[in-house]
Amino acid sequence: MRNVRLRAFSLRIGAESDKVISMLNSTTFSIEEGSGVELIDQELGFSIFKYHEQSEIIDDITDVYGETQRNAYLQYISFKFYMIQISDGVHQIFIESSPKSLKQFVSTLRRAFSGPFSFEPVKLDVYEWYKKFQTFPNITRVRILKAQSSIINIDGESSFRIAVESSSNAIIQMEGIVGDRKLSLDKLRLSFFYNHTERVVDLSGGFNLAVIGWNAPEALKFIMSVRACELI
Repeated sequence: MRNVRLRAFSLRIGAESDKVISMLNSTTFSIEEGSGVELIDQELGFSIFKYHEQSEIIDDITDVYGETQRNAYLQYISFKFYMIQISDGVHQIFIESSPKSLKQFVSTLRRAFSGPFSFEPVKLDVYEWYKKFQTFPNITRVRILKAQSSIINIDGESSFRIAVESSSNAIIQMEGIVGDRKLSLDKLRLSFFYNHTERVVDLSGGFNLAVIGWNAPEALKFIMSVRACELI
């Protein structure tokens, strides 16, 4: 089964969803700009885009004779991203296999949108998500493959993390350790059956996620449904 990795962002812009989609889709790839976007599909409420980026990389290499040689080559980056409207003027964007730097991608968004907008990473309260997950329908045979807490401060000088692997009651164990403190999860990896099919979800507080057993739109719809604690 393919492992799909995604990273979540919030896009805030004063435009209707159809207009946002149209503006992105009109920002086609060009050699002059070095990047572009195309709408490739729509599924389960998500608009699915593909981003293309091409840039020239120049490296100075010292050869065996101690002379500097200039080496130039083209670097090509391509990834899918999934966009869904959350509320008026607010969209969630999930980037698949996101590169470390999104500087050129953000520049492409500036080229697409004529007005002001914000594009920021999204945080996820993993512990609260798991609590809602526990009551979500059609889920069976849950196994916690790994759970890791955020840093827990004992005093001004001491702190610790809790990590539990392959335990069906890992969260209960962690709650017992922290006692009266509120448990905060940094990472959570779950295996479970949803609608009679095995799934694996890997979540982090930075809303980086990996999914196995379904395609990206299905997984994102599920994760966001649990977050809202309703079937959408």
